[in-house]
Amino acid sequence: MRTRVLTSLYAGLLVYLSAVFFFGSTGRLAQVELERRRDSLAANIADLEKQGKSLELALRSLQSDPERVLREAVRLLLVREGEGIVRIQGYRERPRSLSPGGILLRGTVKPWALEPIIRAVAAAAGIIVFLFLGLSEKGEGSQGTLSQTSS
Repeated sequence: MRTRVLTSLYAGLLVYLSAVFFFGSTGRLAQVELERRRDSLAANIADLEKQGKSLELALRSLQSDPERVLREAVRLLLVREGEGIVRIQGYRERPRSLSPGGILLRGTVKPWALEPIIRAVAAAAGIIVFLFLGLSEKGEGSQGTLSQTSS
């Protein structure tokens, strides 16, 4: 009986540790998800740095180039005295979209909530092993009594 209980406990522990290693909040799948998120964040940082450099160049240009200032003023529909704006029907200027980064606009990573399920599966595995060993001991015991009675 003691061996049966210990074997069941070891089986349950083995299932639990294996499941936690692969599926737990600090397991292999969570690690892969974190690595994917890290790579995504690194790409987002690179995009933001590229966008920042572009904005710095535009700022320098606006500070030093009067022609650029004039073009930007026209784009913003600002005119000097005595000037007017000519609108062309059907023409739309393509908008310049700046975003603070794609990652910031996404939802956060969902937390792993598999530990209760893993514990339940491990407990079930221990119980199944316990019952299986009990049935196999009964089967061996009944075979032994049959052979003893027939001799």
